[in-house]
Amino acid sequence: MLLFARAFQGIGSSCTSIAGKSALSSRYINLVERDNALRIAVGGSLMGLMCGPPCGALLYQYVGKSSPFFILCGLTLVNGVIQLLIKPLKKDKSKTIINGPSILTLIQDPYILLVALGLFLIRVEYALLETCLPVWMIDTMKPTQSALGTVFVPTTVGLLSVFLILGKFCLKMGRWLMTMLGMLIVTISLVTITFTKSVIHLFIPNCAVGLALGMSNAALTPELTYIVDIRYTSVYGNAFAITDFFQECGLAIGPICSGYLLRYAGFYWVMYCGGILSLIYSLMAYLLKNPPTKNTKSQLFEEKTTNELLISS
Repeated sequence: MLLFARAFQGIGSSCTSIAGKSALSSRYINLVERDNALRIAVGGSLMGLMCGPPCGALLYQYVGKSSPFFILCGLTLVNGVIQLLIKPLKKDKSKTIINGPSILTLIQDPYILLVALGLFLIRVEYALLETCLPVWMIDTMKPTQSALGTVFVPTTVGLLSVFLILGKFCLKMGRWLMTMLGMLIVTISLVTITFTKSVIHLFIPNCAVGLALGMSNAALTPELTYIVDIRYTSVYGNAFAITDFFQECGLAIGPICSGYLLRYAGFYWVMYCGGILSLIYSLMAYLLKNPPTKNTKSQLFEEKTTNELLISS
């Protein structure tokens, strides 16, 4: 029954994520506006992911095991009603429908694969931390049930600071540079966690992890739409389908691999391996600095984009 319910939950989540981000990318043509819109949308998604453990732990301990599910059912129902009330964008019937690139074409593009790999790694790093950190805390710190969940509150604080403050500088810094810095901070934070001795000591590295993962995610999602614009046709559904698939794989593979690694190598090696993966990707992020265009239309778009950035600066 649990497998059946989780499968339907995953289908619904994927539909909302792909359709929502594609609609925002099509609605906001200006790159500055698009970056802001996608940053808010992706930030909401990550906030839900990171707020789940502390909220679930508190509700489980003080209200009951069924309370989180009833609350989520209510929130989902409200969300569905709101989406039904939102008026869809009016279609211009005078324009011909443009078919976007196929999934097979996009998945062979090395730059799209590089973005998808980064989003995959972000989910792996968080899943790795969420899976192994509570187990290690139980063995070394003897925390309460609520502490096991609230230890991720600093991660949420760090993430929130990105989407409220740092995300605005994404275009000015360069998405590749923000991704690189984010992954470097993840490496340092994961290694620092291995030196902590109490729940309080976890505050700074956990906050830094949220900050870093938020930086990388806030940069990579708009970078995906930019690559599609300059290399293909500006239709984003298949591109987001690929990256969402990679992200969900990260959430599935992360706990499995980290669980086996925790069992046979120990918590410290789980953190070190996560840090090494982040360090490697931070070096690979340099390849996203200037993705090459493929046609004349893409070159015109790139020139227009450069002008928009100069104006916004």
